[in-house]
Amino acid sequence: MTLAGIQTGVEDLKPKAVNPEALLPSAKQLLALREDLRAEEDRLATGRLDLARRYMDTERVKVPREEFDAWFGEVRDAP
Repeated sequence: MTLAGIQTGVEDLKPKAVNPEALLPSAKQLLALREDLRAEEDRLATGRLDLARRYMDTERVKVPREEFDAWFGEVRDAP
């Protein structure tokens, strides 16, 4: 039980008085960490979107209709 972080003493089972003012700095720190995490997620998403756009920016080459039909005519005519 002690490896799992559960204490076996009777004193550990009694409720302890909590000072709300003592929790305020920890709560502010958690809120700041949450905002930092949100900003990092936004930064990563923006980077991934930019990377995807870079790879999606393809070059287009015009192909005469006769040649296109020679390449893909069977596919277009398939039911």
